[in-house]
Amino acid sequence: MTAQPTRNYTRLAVSIIVAALIVGSVLYVSISPSGNTFTKTDTVTTTLTSTDTPTTTSSSATTCLATINSLLKPSNGTTTTSYYGVIAGCKAEMSLTGFSLCASDCEEPGPHISGTVNIESDSPLSTLIFFINDTYESSINLYNFRGPSSIPFAEQLNGSAISIEAGHSYSVGFAAFYQSGVDAAVTTEVTATGTISTASSCITSPGQPQGAYLRVVHDSNSTPIPGVGVTATPLTTNGCTSAPLRFTANGTEWYSLGVTNVYGYQITVSYLRHDYNLTMTLGLSIWTCETLYLPSGNTSMVTSTESSCASPPPTTFITGNGVLKFEVQLNPIAVTVGQQISFSCELVNVSNQTQTVVVRNPICVPSIYTQGGQQVWAYTPSATNAVQIVPSGGTFGLTINIPTWELQVGQNYILSSYPDVLTDSNPKVFFGQQLQVNATITVG
Repeated sequence: MTAQPTRNYTRLAVSIIVAALIVGSVLYVSISPSGNTFTKTDTVTTTLTSTDTPTTTSSSATTCLATINSLLKPSNGTTTTSYYGVIAGCKAEMSLTGFSLCASDCEEPGPHISGTVNIESDSPLSTLIFFINDTYESSINLYNFRGPSSIPFAEQLNGSAISIEAGHSYSVGFAAFYQSGVDAAVTTEVTATGTISTASSCITSPGQPQGAYLRVVHDSNSTPIPGVGVTATPLTTNGCTSAPLRFTANGTEWYSLGVTNVYGYQITVSYLRHDYNLTMTLGLSIWTCETLYLPSGNTSMVTSTESSCASPPPTTFITGNGVLKFEVQLNPIAVTVGQQISFSCELVNVSNQTQTVVVRNPICVPSIYTQGGQQVWAYTPSATNAVQIVPSGGTFGLTINIPTWELQVGQNYILSSYPDVLTDSNPKVFFGQQLQVNATITVG
């Protein structure tokens, strides 16, 4: 089947990639940190420095920074990169302004959140962590960034653990961790916007399609094409209505389309001044995945009654020592740049006896390395340790999405993870690395 193109001279796809640059007093940011895909491409007008002594005129800030520098570079000549105590008198304040949350029919691929994080601190900021309803979404390593300044923030939430629905209120929060050891946190309530169907004649059928997925790829190598515009108009049933879905592809392979009271879609894809039109027909209790190849306009469709054709089964890695089993699942392990990796780990007591150990929460901290051993990404949340009495069969686990924006096309990487667990003895002995899992990630 071929989607027929029509000429459209009024559309022009423009992809602008903004790298992280520090020039004078302006910071340009383009980051995809742990968790979901998002970018920051606005400017921050503040004085920044990559040295150990950011400029300041505040006496309290001067005292705070001098204390930090003396701890990070003591007089004995050694150098460290972090201090885990709390330095008294260091100011650390933050606030949120202008936050909006779009659940559907958004200008950007939805769900989507944006707003401004305002930082005012004496100490340089190390890490900024983003939450929705007290659930971790992502983190940004900012290293020597110091306020006062306003940081524009935007993130696409299609991989969020929280379901975003129009008309519902959500608690949006940020936690900031400073080199001084001082923490700051702030939340704001945001009501999601979007289309809410109010048609009284709409009757939801007990039988629905399982799922609908679309991808747009190159003819030559079947890799996703970023920057194409997509409009998907639902063909609804039983007197129901649903607004068209509009988004710009960002390099993600598969895009999920809603299926409730929908029996198909009329889809228009805009690429290089052409519009490609195709129809996707859905079936009851069936997953439907359609691929559009450009510039030829050819299409292919795969359907399944067993599982989503857009989600291949995860790859599982298992290690153990006879007492504890450590299992990691990755999906996928062959990615394109920007495609998220679903990561889950589980530590299980497989012995017949109760085990007493010291366990870190979160239980595992995955990292990605080049073949030469250079770390390019790491999961770095705040963590706590606790003594746990683990019965036979007891488990601890973690599930996150891992970003791949820092990876390079054509390269292989090592994703490494191990359980953060110690013996409950004096002294305590860390033995988690004995259960370490290493997996090869291929970037196409």
